[in-house]
Amino acid sequence: MDARLTEHLGAIRCWLIEVEATPLPQQRQAGLTSQEKQDLLLNAGYLSSDDRLELQWSNTSGVYEGRLESDGRIRANTQDGWKVFPSLSSAAQYIGGRPLNGWEHWRRISEDGTRTALKKIREQYQEEHGDA
Repeated sequence: MDARLTEHLGAIRCWLIEVEATPLPQQRQAGLTSQEKQDLLLNAGYLSSDDRLELQWSNTSGVYEGRLESDGRIRANTQDGWKVFPSLSSAAQYIGGRPLNGWEHWRRISEDGTRTALKKIREQYQEEHGDA
């Protein structure tokens, strides 16, 4: 496969993942979107654009680096280089090649090296503030 075709296929794959991650109107009414949850956690200081993130969904999968952008999007070092995604799950799905819940598989790496699933950080926010 030539480089142009590979680039076009990657762009189409990314677009399809973004379309899948876009909630339908009835889903939006049920609660916050993933993007809105990320924004809440960023604005409340539970997450930061300075945080180091990593994605790993199994013991045999690779480990991929990521960073949250200040606008809530995620920049991830994919198998195709650094790309920006609208949500944790869309980045995880692109990298994993299958549906993955980004809240469960992305982790924050603390300065001391400990790793915390973003799902746990979201749960901590929910316990203290309500829905997220």
